[in-house]
Amino acid sequence: MPPSENTANLNNKQGEGGKYRRLLTSYQYPGYPPADLTIQSSREQPYLSFDRDTNRFGHATNAGGEAEASPPRIIVYLIPGNPGLVEFYDQFIAHLLDCTSSAWTQQQQLAGCEVVCAGHLGHSLRHNSNLDFRFLENFKLWNQFPHPRAVGSASLSDQLDYHSQLIANIIHHGIPNPAKTKLIIIGHSVGAYIATKLLERYPTGIAHMIGLFPTISQIGRSPNGRRLRPLFSPIVLPFLNIVQMMFSLIIPKLVICRLIKLVYDPISGGGTRAKLPSSPPTESDKMRVQKKTQQTDALMEHNLLIMLTFILNINALSAVLKMARSEMQSIRDLDVHFIRRFKNQLTLLWTSPGADEWVGEPEIAEIIRTLNLPAPPESPHVPQPLFVEPAAAASDPPVPSEHLPTNSQSSVRPAEDAAVPTWKRMEEGVPHAFCLKDNEVMARECSALIEKVLSKSNA
Repeated sequence: MPPSENTANLNNKQGEGGKYRRLLTSYQYPGYPPADLTIQSSREQPYLSFDRDTNRFGHATNAGGEAEASPPRIIVYLIPGNPGLVEFYDQFIAHLLDCTSSAWTQQQQLAGCEVVCAGHLGHSLRHNSNLDFRFLENFKLWNQFPHPRAVGSASLSDQLDYHSQLIANIIHHGIPNPAKTKLIIIGHSVGAYIATKLLERYPTGIAHMIGLFPTISQIGRSPNGRRLRPLFSPIVLPFLNIVQMMFSLIIPKLVICRLIKLVYDPISGGGTRAKLPSSPPTESDKMRVQKKTQQTDALMEHNLLIMLTFILNINALSAVLKMARSEMQSIRDLDVHFIRRFKNQLTLLWTSPGADEWVGEPEIAEIIRTLNLPAPPESPHVPQPLFVEPAAAASDPPVPSEHLPTNSQSSVRPAEDAAVPTWKRMEEGVPHAFCLKDNEVMARECSALIEKVLSKSNA
């Protein structure tokens, strides 16, 4: 049910403090259903706006043609992992804005922050319906080999071109002065892989890239990659679609919710991490833990509803599995040349050893060894391509990457002297799907990195 108005819907986001304004709209991309797009601001009057008719970012102006709000100090472009649903990241964005606002008022370093979160092509729950029978293409197995190109199902290369178009749109239409407004990309999981390619395409337009549990090499060798790969087969997909139809027509939604809850704790990392201190707890400690537990329960209900809607949405689930198949085929050897060239413009965060089943420890060790190597001599940046209009975007060729084989090693530590660290292992054992429970922890990490990036640019 797409919105009928040609500009984004504006409403209050009831996040941590209920004080952040959220613009919900959609981006039109040729050959696909509209993709979800959200904009949230730490300020009462957001700067960024989006017009669905022109498919462009801009800013609200008054009668005199002047901007109603000053440009923010930071614009964050958030790329989800797969399944790429913007709804999963609402709490993370709210916590990130909380952290940056706090740093801004205390240290006067962040003069406003706005976050743009773009869902992946074909993954929208708002714009996919089972009454749209695109999923019937999955039953035409003769069209699935060797390279399936079903209508409305994007490969990883397609997703890259789409996000590249959005980033170019922000750079050319949403940032009036790059010296005053810095663009930072945060990519989660496969979103970090896409972010590396965007940094490669727009090295001067992007101030820094933050990868959260990045799957940027050999995703097929990870524990989950080996375990779940058969599910991504084009032969299995029609049978999964039949099971979805049976679930939606026969099984009550309450029963499906109970089944979802059985797997929710394992993928979200178990129970809440709010713990009482070792000394006898005070009344304020008990109230804090009680409040944290209530927030966790509310977030779980929110996520269960998203999961239920997703599982029953045949087109959305099909798009997710087809993208996962493309990831297995595309994310292979580490692009060592990229890591060495852009090591000063990126930070990669992983969970504690052995806790992430989508990123193998040998792959993490190989990336860390590459990051710890001396940086190559400075070379001039490749000029940024001009903004590509939507009609031409679908024909853009994918960005080539250079690869070298990986090796394995594990126990290594980040360099302590770097102003902006190039990598970090999390102490808390945060799971890969951090957005299910650990939004606050990761928001603090990202906010701290953003402060360091700003400090470095101001030095």
